[in-house]
Amino acid sequence: MEWTLAESAAILTKRISAGAGAPGINSGCLMGIIVVSFVFDAPVLDWLKAEGVDVPPDYRQSRWPSPNELRTILESLPGYVVRYRGRQGQDWDAEVVDAARGYEGMSATIWVKGVQDPNAPHPFSFHKPWPELAVAILERISRTCGPRVVTNDVYLRPVIVTAGCDPRERAERLDDPSPRRA
Repeated sequence: MEWTLAESAAILTKRISAGAGAPGINSGCLMGIIVVSFVFDAPVLDWLKAEGVDVPPDYRQSRWPSPNELRTILESLPGYVVRYRGRQGQDWDAEVVDAARGYEGMSATIWVKGVQDPNAPHPFSFHKPWPELAVAILERISRTCGPRVVTNDVYLRPVIVTAGCDPRERAERLDDPSPRRA
């Protein structure tokens, strides 16, 4: 299931006002801040241009990872343990937690719902992620699935996440109220 930017924004607005997350787009809430990620496609490119964001010259469309790719990516995060709940073939959650500090460190829950084919691209969403960890996960995803665009509901500042970017620096941009930049 793919969502256009307009559909995602409408769903996100409805679900934020109802106090819920947004299916089909990567979203997560930490202390009331929602972190949202989009695949990099033509509508997102138009949005970035309208926001005055410089798009990298090597722009390419991205896709969702398959559930199996997502598991591999999560399990490759250094310094984190991953615990799974639910049935692997359909609906499951992955709890990503700091291996040394537990919940005193960074953590995120990833929700994967309605899987038909574990090897086909499939949407997932974040639930209460630390923004830096969410960006670190998206950076890993971008290595195989292409760039992502991430924002939060406070400043709605689009930040481009690409392979090799610094997750801490990109997460800080999400909370930076100064003029927009990618």
